[in-house]
Amino acid sequence: MRLLHLSGTLIEKFLLSLPTTGADLQQFICAVNWLRMTLPDYARTVAPLMKFMETVYKQAKGRSKKRVKGVLLKSLGWGIEQDRSWKNVKQMLLRSVTLAHPDPTKTVCVFTDASEFFWGAIVTQIPKDDEGKPFEEQAHQVLAMLSHAFKGSQLRWAIVEKVVEGK
Repeated sequence: MRLLHLSGTLIEKFLLSLPTTGADLQQFICAVNWLRMTLPDYARTVAPLMKFMETVYKQAKGRSKKRVKGVLLKSLGWGIEQDRSWKNVKQMLLRSVTLAHPDPTKTVCVFTDASEFFWGAIVTQIPKDDEGKPFEEQAHQVLAMLSHAFKGSQLRWAIVEKVVEGK
């Protein structure tokens, strides 16, 4: 993976070839994870690749780069679904958001939501003068974004509990 040009947090030009080994996929997922605070819908977009990576770890009998570098993704069934997920992650990188620095003179806003499998949150700030305006007219600046996949027993929670967990 090689990024060619970065302007702010928006990747204008990049070269990302499809991974062929477990090490390639692991490196890509780690790099994308590093940018997760600027990526809308991170957890849901990356989930198919993370799931496939678990298959790689099982085949390699470990999670180290040394173990996964010899695992060929095609031999584990890398196909159309994984190609589509790879392309979706690249599109997500193009939609990365420039984060603002916190400004103590502005009002902080927190928005959360959850679905059956994922939760997300976004923290923004607006000028004090925007507090009475309709949402669409407020000048929101993004401070942070988070998302996560529910796992294990969390998947059996009622949606009401999931919404509270995401908050």
